[in-house]
Amino acid sequence: MTGIVAKVMSEKGFGFIRGNDKIDYFFHRSEFEGFFDDLVTDTNAGQKVEVSFDPVPSAKGARAGAVKRLDGGI
Repeated sequence: MTGIVAKVMSEKGFGFIRGNDKIDYFFHRSEFEGFFDDLVTDTNAGQKVEVSFDPVPSAKGARAGAVKRLDGGI
């Protein structure tokens, strides 16, 4: 699945992705493949960061695993 990073909480190490299905998915920095700090910088600078991810079943709600940037960023 693909989506856009909607918000990143750098101090807590997590964020949310708005999936192409219009659902918000929680992700933890441990699920992000690449440099989390670059993702934080780009997202907070107002850039739309497109990602692919695997929806993961969770008792706490929608969750994203194996999150990867699609825009060529690392």
